[in-house]
Amino acid sequence: MSAPLSRIVTPQLSEYVDAATSGVAMSPISFGGRFGWLHQPQLLADGAAGVVLVSPLGRDARCAHRPFRLFADRLAHAGYPVLRFDQLNHGDSADLADDGDALPGWFEGVRAATSFLKDVSGVRRVVLGGARMGATLAAIAADRDVVDGLILFAPVVSGKAWVRELRLAGALGGTASEAAHQAGGLEADGLTLSPATVRSLSALDLQSTPLSARQVLLLAQNKSVAALGAHLTAHGASVTLQEFAGYDPLFEDAHSNQAPEEAFAQALQWIKTALPIDRDGMVGTCPHPPACRLDLPGVVEVPVTFGAGLQGIITRPDELNAARRAVVFLNTGGDPRAGIGRFAVWAARALARRGVASMRFDFPGVGDSADPADGRRHVYEVARTEDIRGALELMSANGFEDLTLTGICAGGLHASRAAFDSLGVRKVLMVSPVKLVWRPGDSLAVGKRDQGRATSFYMNGLANAATWKRLITGDIHVMSVLKTLGRRMIGRLAARRDDTTRVFREQIAATSAKGVRIRVLVGVDDASLDEVETYFGPKGAAMSQLPGMSVRVAPQLDHGLARSESRVVALDELIDLVEQA
Repeated sequence: MSAPLSRIVTPQLSEYVDAATSGVAMSPISFGGRFGWLHQPQLLADGAAGVVLVSPLGRDARCAHRPFRLFADRLAHAGYPVLRFDQLNHGDSADLADDGDALPGWFEGVRAATSFLKDVSGVRRVVLGGARMGATLAAIAADRDVVDGLILFAPVVSGKAWVRELRLAGALGGTASEAAHQAGGLEADGLTLSPATVRSLSALDLQSTPLSARQVLLLAQNKSVAALGAHLTAHGASVTLQEFAGYDPLFEDAHSNQAPEEAFAQALQWIKTALPIDRDGMVGTCPHPPACRLDLPGVVEVPVTFGAGLQGIITRPDELNAARRAVVFLNTGGDPRAGIGRFAVWAARALARRGVASMRFDFPGVGDSADPADGRRHVYEVARTEDIRGALELMSANGFEDLTLTGICAGGLHASRAAFDSLGVRKVLMVSPVKLVWRPGDSLAVGKRDQGRATSFYMNGLANAATWKRLITGDIHVMSVLKTLGRRMIGRLAARRDDTTRVFREQIAATSAKGVRIRVLVGVDDASLDEVETYFGPKGAAMSQLPGMSVRVAPQLDHGLARSESRVVALDELIDLVEQA
């Protein structure tokens, strides 16, 4: 029997292990279908101010998630309660209609978050903060009578220019959808926008919008954003303009990006000056927020805390006794648990409507989870066995059976390790496992222009006249391609020389003999295909010959499931595996 709701592990207050922010309580919250977190200090001062951090959108949100989670801790440690949340259709929040205009709901989310923070924490003054499009939404939604200040990290000044940037990034990265573009919408690097949303975003222009704010800290990464300061001043705001140090490292891929420490320090000092707190006038402890739970059509989601401060969400059918089987989703590289294009969220809810429960959670030092005690966060080199064991035991303890483990890229490697380590999982789906075996010194630059394609992609291109034309005109970076192919050849030789191939194939064979099923799903043009072929020959044939093992090469699959059609392929494969007897 599946567990009654009362047995589902309830959210626990967690503390960030860094001594600089010890004593900060971080609680999951929900309001209006939106999921978020409330960071609270131990004591609240009379007349204290609070901060609402508005998440950016798309890839920006994935990159900024972890740094701004830590920034929220710092603000709370200084005495400022902080609410950060996922906009509708983003992160762990509820979905929106595919063809609707998302912008009004996003503005409403900012206002609702402001009211929620005031109601729950008791603060009287509120500052809105955000990065990129999150900063833009905060600036436009701010009401001078409600909001006391703005902290704007590199706001998007022109929505039209931003949409063009997204289209270009999608085209260069191979994550764009021509069908979405033809319909007037947009799909790029996991962000999907309806035609109505694209029109509304394209009409945004902060330089021509009356903005209501009393005090503003503007952190600008270029002259165009810095020029916004004069516009804010003309509308009566007191503006502090700072250069956004650390902007570029912040928006590197989430597995290796860096928090903008200098910018965060400037923001913390600014709010202490603009809205000082009387630390001697404490009025008591911060109140606990209401229990967090999302009720969606046919689906219930409950946040959980387990292990050493690991944060996750259990998704189950709304009928308590409907779920028997369950899936555990692992992080894609350093991205938060929702995944690129929210694959883990979308798949979890689709599975729940088919009677299958699931949990998605963040590894230590990733997303919302506490930092690891040893400070190590490498997405490949750090063992995840105990974290995965805790997740599987939690699902088993709550009555869920027949557990399947799935992960994309680095998550796929850790899923296979869990199967090798006999953690009780019987089914594994590895999607785009660009590394089946990690060696210290290997590159993390998966998906970059010189590493994101399979060797067969380059070789097949030599038979294409268009390829030779691009070579002649310099559109193809020949040296980058040659270096990539050279590294791959060296890697294959090294795998054979140090006996890695034999050992790994023996692990797969032993796991097959135990009755565990492992499926590998890779794209025909993805570098993951090279990794599979290094150990198991053309298209992984040697692996597919083993009982319960299979390799599928899908022509329409991109590496991180950034395209919607890729997510459909992966979900179909997952459902087929889960529902096998």
